[in-house]
Amino acid sequence: RVEDVDTRTDVYALGVLLYELLAGARPFDFAGTTLVEIQRTILEVDPPRPSERLEAQLADAAWERALRTDLDWVVLRALEKDPARRYDAVAGLAADVERFLRDEPVEASPPSRAYRVRKFVRRNHATVVAAAILVASLILGMIGTTTALVWALDERDRANENATSA
Repeated sequence: RVEDVDTRTDVYALGVLLYELLAGARPFDFAGTTLVEIQRTILEVDPPRPSERLEAQLADAAWERALRTDLDWVVLRALEKDPARRYDAVAGLAADVERFLRDEPVEASPPSRAYRVRKFVRRNHATVVAAAILVASLILGMIGTTTALVWALDERDRANENATSA
């Protein structure tokens, strides 16, 4: 319908292009199908994730993991059947692609605290490692100090017992 055509239609078209760039194929294969079947497929069938198309071809595990999560989410949000669930404008799609390139959490991701923490750790690896070492040192220091205190108190009690029994 003409009234359904807006900027989210452009987002869908760009999602198809991004899908094709990532997966090397369009989301759907329409060879030999009728126009009615094409319309039904676009409106009712969810495309496979781009990473599913590439699993056998990818040798780089890091690229495969990035494609399987962030880029899959970005592409599939652009290809949402319900226009209200797509990016509102091309700028939103572009911003998510830029976030992916900066290794930041993408807006298309499911709301997961673990996902956002993983992204933070990946971006700030050295700082997180330094903080973890500092915390581990503090904990080990507290354990050592507590152990020494318990030992010293036991020695004092033993010395007092020896002094009173003599």
